[in-house]
Amino acid sequence: MPSPNFSILTPVYIHSPQRKAGLIRAIHSVGMQTHEDFEHIVIDDGSPVVFEELDKLKEMYPNLVYQHNEAHLERVNCYHDAMEIMKGEWIVFLNSDDTLSPYALELYKKTINENPDFKMFNFGCLYVHKDGRVTHRGPFAPSKLEVGHEMFGKGQIVDGTFIFHRSVFEDLGGYPHGEITPEDQKDMEELYHRGGTLNVCNPWDFSCYAQLEFPEIRQYCLVDVQNEPQKFVQEMGNPWGQDYYLFYKYTRKYHSLPLNLYLLWVYPK
Repeated sequence: MPSPNFSILTPVYIHSPQRKAGLIRAIHSVGMQTHEDFEHIVIDDGSPVVFEELDKLKEMYPNLVYQHNEAHLERVNCYHDAMEIMKGEWIVFLNSDDTLSPYALELYKKTINENPDFKMFNFGCLYVHKDGRVTHRGPFAPSKLEVGHEMFGKGQIVDGTFIFHRSVFEDLGGYPHGEITPEDQKDMEELYHRGGTLNVCNPWDFSCYAQLEFPEIRQYCLVDVQNEPQKFVQEMGNPWGQDYYLFYKYTRKYHSLPLNLYLLWVYPK
C-alpha cells in the first residue's frame, strides 16, 4: 500500500479522567479531518488509567494506530518510538490535550503543493481559555541564512505548529532514546558537573544532551546557582522543550516557511 500523506504523532500518559477526555477530543479532531490520507499514531506511555474507549475509537477511525508501552518513559521516548514506525510522507505533532482544525491537513496539503521548494513549514495557533477567551500566537519567523535559520533560544515554537517532510528526519534523525553515554565526558562534566550516562526520561538530562549537541544554545539553557558564577543545566521547556529541540535541530540545515494559518487549538490548563 502507498504511504499516507501525513503521520500525526501523539504521545500520551493517561493519569486522570481529564487527560483521557482530552485524548478522546484530540483523536476525534484527527478523525474528522477533511483530508483523509493520514495515519494517527498514539503512543501510550504506560498509562495507569484503562482506556476502555479505545476499541470503539479504532472502529470509528481505522487510521488510528495505538501502541501501549509497559514502562513510563516520558514524551521524548514516545516521540522516538512513534517516529520509528511512522509511514507518512509528512510529519505532524499533536499533543494529547490539543486539537487540529478540521481543515488542518487539507490546508497543509495545499501549502505543500504551492511551495514545492520547502520541506518544513510552521504556523500559528489558537489558545482556547477556560473563561471563554480565544487568543492567538503567530508563526515563528527567525531570520533566514543561506543554510537554515539564525540561532534562537527556547520558547519560540509551540509543539504541533510545525510540519516536516520525512526526508528531513531521514537526513538528520529524530529524538534520542533511552540511556546515552556522551563521547565527550570532559565537556559533559564541565556542563553538567558529572560524567557517565544521560537518561532521556529526565528533562535535565535531555537538556544536557541537547547542549552537548548544540553548544551555542547553552546561553539560553543554563541558570545561575544561588547567584554564583557557576552555571547549571536548565530544562529546555515546560519541562521538556522537545518542540524547541527538533525545530532548532532541523533549521540548522533546512528553511521553514512561516505562514499565518491558525490550525492548532491549544487548551491551557
